[in-house]
Amino acid sequence: MTNKVIKFHDDLKVINIGLEGFAQDIKQQ
Repeated sequence: MTNKVIKFHDDLKVINIGLEGFAQDIKQQ
């Protein structure tokens, strides 16, 4: 894989983790 593809996957992972945390915050309210 090229570095661009790897970076894209890393960005998606970070976004995914952010969305999960966001969903957890909403559930707790």
